[in-house]
Amino acid sequence: MIPPECYVRAFDVQPDGTIAHGWIFAEEKGEGGVPDGIKVDQRENVYVTGPHGIWIFNPSGKHLDVIEVSENTANLGW
Repeated sequence: MIPPECYVRAFDVQPDGTIAHGWIFAEEKGEGGVPDGIKVDQRENVYVTGPHGIWIFNPSGKHLDVIEVSENTANLGW
């Protein structure tokens, strides 16, 4: 079983700004970190920091690749 801190969760945003209907969008499998910083590109691919670098998921939550970096990642921005 994947520890809960390795899940990337998503929620529907309601018209009043509250959230509802949470689900597991994706999971990071690996040692050396947990999901933290997150960004979305123009194609709605999701970039999340995690074990060994920046994990890339398509809009459906399918893992596409990891941008490997030599240091632990904790956040990202562009």
